[in-house]
Amino acid sequence: MIAVNPTKIKVSREKKGLSQEYMASVLDVSQPTYARMENGKQRIEGAQLYKIAQELEEKIESFIDEAKTVYQQGDHEFKDNSVNQNIYFSDEKHFKKIFNLLSEEISEMRKERKELIALLKEKR
Repeated sequence: MIAVNPTKIKVSREKKGLSQEYMASVLDVSQPTYARMENGKQRIEGAQLYKIAQELEEKIESFIDEAKTVYQQGDHEFKDNSVNQNIYFSDEKHFKKIFNLLSEEISEMRKERKELIALLKEKR
């Protein structure tokens, strides 16, 4: 189980000067739903975490709470609302593969963005 630290997401969002309303629109959820995500009362899906990291220009791992991360074999169902901020993967190998792919993709997108910005500046 991968534990997301929603406080880190909130701090990063506030540093960027982005509103909860804006982030909710990025994720295609309501503002109250996004607020629950930041408060740790709503589970953040893997795809949502990816979009959040992209929008905040952060690495996904910056939002992972390593101290609370536990790797488990097999399926796991939520037992209570206290773990709603966790993302579950079937095993450590699968998680690491997805994590590495997403990290690589984000890095490539950041490089592309920098190249596009440089091109636009050249054309001015």
